[in-house]
Amino acid sequence: MSTAGLAGRRILVTGAARGIGAALTIRLAESGARLALLGLEPDELAATAARAGDAPWFACDVTDRSALERSVEAAVSALGGLDVVVANAGVAAQLPIVGGDPYVWDRTLAVNLTGVYDTVRLAGPHVSHSGGYALLVSSLAAAVHLPMLGAYSASKAGVEALGGALRLELA
Repeated sequence: MSTAGLAGRRILVTGAARGIGAALTIRLAESGARLALLGLEPDELAATAARAGDAPWFACDVTDRSALERSVEAAVSALGGLDVVVANAGVAAQLPIVGGDPYVWDRTLAVNLTGVYDTVRLAGPHVSHSGGYALLVSSLAAAVHLPMLGAYSASKAGVEALGGALRLELA
């Protein structure tokens, strides 16, 4: 991943406590980006923030619209604006489509698709300037479907469609 040209850029990352989000956060910090982090696990989020130069962080569930709105506004305030939003928060759970738990289905889509939509909806006005950028994190599972991952695949295919529509709206 090239991080050239990111020095000083103000970047909000969701799902930054662990996994891809934490790794991306560290890489962006090493490039000189100024970061604000959102995630569910406060201890892990604080540890990632410390590794990213004491970046401001906000414990937030992207499915809680009020909390997400407060966290995005706090991040904007802490950084003095946004140049990039990385909608990365996601969950994966194995469940069968037939006979599966509808709560797990709903939670997967709420985090992986609606959470991405709400993140971009709320952060988008702050990154709509020239040079602003929204990165919606999807997965190969959007195109390669596996048994027991129907909810995950559907949610990530939705992220791909959402990103395509966003590109057309902003073109």
